[in-house]
Amino acid sequence: MSERRPFKVWNAERTIKKSVTATNLDNLKQKACDKLDIDGNVRVVLEADGTEVDDDDYFSFVEANSTLMLLKDGESWKPEGMEARGQDVTDFMVTDGVESDGVGTGALLKVQSLADTLRSDISRIITFSSEEMQAIIDTPRQHLAGLLNDPNMAKAVQETCQEHLDNREQTKEAMDLLQLYHKAKQHKLQHNNDNSAAKKPKLDTS
Repeated sequence: MSERRPFKVWNAERTIKKSVTATNLDNLKQKACDKLDIDGNVRVVLEADGTEVDDDDYFSFVEANSTLMLLKDGESWKPEGMEARGQDVTDFMVTDGVESDGVGTGALLKVQSLADTLRSDISRIITFSSEEMQAIIDTPRQHLAGLLNDPNMAKAVQETCQEHLDNREQTKEAMDLLQLYHKAKQHKLQHNNDNSAAKKPKLDTS
């Protein structure tokens, strides 16, 4: 029989927090639902980053006294602070017109739109401009995770954007170097032509 371990459990709004002991994932769901007064199917995620705990193998590696969260159908994990204020991600990041984490209001709205695009079709990321990719990179990861409803996806998206920007910068540097080489060659050719014209003997017309 598996060892009983203690855990802390939140509801999705982080308004009710209880302690439970459980031997496996189903046991934890049953006890947590009773204490949190939740009916129906639930998912268990790590409260810190929203990673889903969906089988006993993974559950066995979750440390005792970890804080978990139960999500009902239709509920999604959000970074701590958003649910308590009753705000969405954009409202949480901008309060009374003052930007938080150094991200401007316009950039936040842009990132929210880009996140909606990625949720519907992740392959669209390659069509983003450099400015759009930089806006995603500059967004705090926990906020991007809230927009995408997936912390792992947020990490992958930011890393992909950074990789694309690096590649674009390398391509730009290579093109700049070629242009400098071309200009230098044209300048040298023009200089040689001017020297040749100056050295030609003048015809005596007298």
